[in-house]
Amino acid sequence: MFPKVFGRTTSSPSLSTSTPRASASASRSDQAHRPARDSPEPRPSSSSASQRPTSSRTTSRPLSRSPEKKQSAKADKKSSLLRSPKKDRAHDPDTHPLNLPPQERARLSRLAARMDQEKQQTNGNGAADMPTQNGDTAPAPPPHKTPTTPPPSTEDAEAFKAAGNKYFKAGDYTKAIAEYTKAVEADPKSSTYRSNRAAAYMSAGKYLQALDDCKEADELDPNNAKILHRMARIYTSLGRPKEALDTYDRIDPPASQKDRQPAVTMNRHLSEAEEQIRDSTSGSMAIFALDQAEKGLGSTVTRPRKWALLRGEAYLKMGNVNALGDAQNIAMSLLRNNSADPEALVLRGRALYAQGENDKALQHFRQAISCDPDFKDAVKYLRMVQKLDRTKEEGNNYFKSG
Repeated sequence: MFPKVFGRTTSSPSLSTSTPRASASASRSDQAHRPARDSPEPRPSSSSASQRPTSSRTTSRPLSRSPEKKQSAKADKKSSLLRSPKKDRAHDPDTHPLNLPPQERARLSRLAARMDQEKQQTNGNGAADMPTQNGDTAPAPPPHKTPTTPPPSTEDAEAFKAAGNKYFKAGDYTKAIAEYTKAVEADPKSSTYRSNRAAAYMSAGKYLQALDDCKEADELDPNNAKILHRMARIYTSLGRPKEALDTYDRIDPPASQKDRQPAVTMNRHLSEAEEQIRDSTSGSMAIFALDQAEKGLGSTVTRPRKWALLRGEAYLKMGNVNALGDAQNIAMSLLRNNSADPEALVLRGRALYAQGENDKALQHFRQAISCDPDFKDAVKYLRMVQKLDRTKEEGNNYFKSG
C-alpha cells in the first residue's frame, strides 16, 4: 500500500520527500493536466469561466494549494451552478446598487442628488421649485376641471315657475316654494318669481319670509300693484296695520275699500284700546278692543309685543287678583324672550307693587333703569314707590310714638 498524498503543503521534511513511484505518478498527472505549449489556448466559455484556476501555470507541486485558493475555487464553482449562462452574460449581480458596500451607495446617492440640482438650475427657477425624485421632476398638476353642467337659463326659470304654480294650486306649498326658489336662482332679476314665492310663503304661514320676498320684489319692480297688494296683506297679518295702509296708499289706481278694510278695522281696534287705557278707569273695554284686533292676525303669528304690553296695562287697570296674575304672566313671557326688556320689567314691577311686594317691585324698577337709564316710566314708578314707602314708615313711627 502506498501512502496517501494530501493536497496541502507544509514545511515538514517528511512531506517533501516521496517514493519514486509516487513522484512518477505525480509527474504524469502534471503532464496530463498541463496544456501543450505549441497548441493555442482554448477560449473559455461563460459556464466554465468561473471554474478556471486563477494561477497562470501549475507549480511543480500540483497537489499543494493554499487555503485561500481552495476556498475561492469552491465559491466560484458554487456561483456558476446557481447562475445560468444567459443571465450571467446579461447582468452581473455584483454591479446592483444593493450589493455595493454602504460607502459606495452613499457616494452614488450624493452624485445623483448633485446631478438633480444641476438639472434644476439649468431648467430655471420655476423648475427648481418643483420637488424631484430619482432625478425626475415632479409631474405637473392636473388642469382645473370646469363644471360640465351649464347654469340654468331663463327658459329653465319659466319651467320652474310652472311647476311651482302647479304645486301651489294643489296646496303643496313646500314643494311650490322649492320650485319658485329654483326660478329665483335661475333669474335673480325677476320680480315675478319672488312675488310668487312670497304668496307660497304666506299660504304656508311664513309671513316674515313672505315680507322679505315682497320687499325685494318691490325693489326690482317699484309700484307694481300686484306686489304692493300682497305686501299690504302681509303687513296686516303681522299686526302692522299702519304700514299696511301706507302701502295701500302707494297703489295707483287706488286700492278698493274692500281691500283696505281688514287693515282699517285692525287699526281702529288698536286705537280704541290705547284710548281706553289712557282715559278710562277700567281696562275691560281695552281688552275687548284688543281681542277684536287679534282676529286679523295670521294663523301662525304670535301676539305682537306692543299688543302684549297694552293688554298688560289693561289688566293692571282691572286690578283684581286674576287680572294681576295675567299681567304678571304677560311680563314673564316677554322677559323670557328678552330679559333686558325695560317695559316688561316695569310691567312686572307694577304688578308686584299692586300685590303688596314692594321690595321686589323696587328691584324690578332699578333693573329697568339699569337697562335703559332714559326710560322715564321706570324712574317715575321707582320714585312713587319709594315715596309711598317713606310715607308709610313715617305714619307707623307717628302711630308708635302716640
